Amino acid sequence: MSVFIDTYELPHVQRVTISEPTLMVEKLVPGALPYRAYLGKMGRTIQIEGWTDSTQILDDEIRSLTDDETKRLSLPLAGDVGTVSCYVTDAQTPLTAEGYDVYPYTLTIVEEAGA
Repeated sequence: MSVFIDTYELPHVQRVTISEPTLMVEKLVPGALPYRAYLGKMGRTIQIEGWTDSTQILDDEIRSLTDDETKRLSLPLAGDVGTVSCYVTDAQTPLTAEGYDVYPYTLTIVEEAGA
């Protein structure tokens, strides 16, 4: 599976999870069922899990994606490629990288509003 952020291809992507969190508020009404109000959706959140065999890639590429700049995410979708404007908000990588041959990473990406 080839997943690109701008022109950089993420190494060894194993899983892509897309979720769309919903905001709801609950008000308790004495003697009745609770009242729930739907406030709306926050936008899509995409989590990408993968691995690399190089600490150099973790340091130079994966961790550097979490700047505050808008990026283009390209995902393969049913034989087509879907692109979306997004922000990489978190890059989880191992804290210690000694003694391993495989280094997992997880990227959390939030879709840009109005994209």
